[in-house]
Amino acid sequence: MDNLEMKYKQLYEISLQIGELIERGLYNEISVYVTKKDNILADVLKLSQKVSENGEDSSYLRPLCLKIEAQEKANLEAMDKIRERIRNELRENTKTQKIVSAYSSSIPESGNILDCSE
Repeated sequence: MDNLEMKYKQLYEISLQIGELIERGLYNEISVYVTKKDNILADVLKLSQKVSENGEDSSYLRPLCLKIEAQEKANLEAMDKIRERIRNELRENTKTQKIVSAYSSSIPESGNILDCSE
């Protein structure tokens, strides 16, 4: 039971570290922590099965699980905001490229019409 609690605490710490990396914009380093988190989750599943087979009461770990869940939700929300910001930047970049190519100084071999709806 103590091992399971320790693994849950490790899982929470890694979730916090991932959140800090997201805040600092260090997205390349997140994959290392996600791999660690996956390994700990595998250990948690094994330990949880042993605890349930032994009939031990693990209900006191519920608050820790809720803290992990809240941190994971915060991480996902932060990543969703970043993804939306990138999507908007790409959309704006595409519009700019279309306008530049429509008004380029080179003479196109085929017609080039600017779509005003874009």
